[in-house]
Amino acid sequence: MAYDFQRLQVLIVDDNRFMGDLLRMVLRSFGLDRVSVSECPLEGLSYLESHAFDLAFFDYEMPAMSGLDLISRVRGHHNDLVRFLPVVMCSAHVEEERVLRARDVGATEFLVKPFTTQAIYERLASLIERPRPFVREACYFGPDRRRKLADVASADRRVRSARGIDGPQMRRAALRDAAGGPDALANGW
Repeated sequence: MAYDFQRLQVLIVDDNRFMGDLLRMVLRSFGLDRVSVSECPLEGLSYLESHAFDLAFFDYEMPAMSGLDLISRVRGHHNDLVRFLPVVMCSAHVEEERVLRARDVGATEFLVKPFTTQAIYERLASLIERPRPFVREACYFGPDRRRKLADVASADRRVRSARGIDGPQMRRAALRDAAGGPDALANGW
């Protein structure tokens, strides 16, 4: 399925200007014109606090603050629009330990560098078509780390907002609306 992504607003935080610009160019080829790029994680956090982004791409390794630390700050944020933000962690290092650490701090998806346009599109489609509910545990808040659907005997731990809708449900509705709905086709894609 192809989507019209032109209404989505995306933040990229990557200390490597070339990689940030390259990712922005790929996103623009999908019709995403509202893409902000920051080379500084603290500046990126400031952008998140002052703009309503629909999703973000964070680099794993940055000098001032790692992508892991940035995700931790996002997941602990007081504003639900920031806390429930889908975050795609990007890294050229794909050792299992790194991927699991990104998952365990609250990354929604993982994108391997060097990336392909198809891999980026698949991450975007996954965020829209298969958003994961958020869970709160003693030492974790973020997207459910389980990928397979299974019956769980324990109580439902998905976080509900004051309106009774979980964060991913709000995000899924916003992303689908912004992407033109489930049946929308992107021009030329």
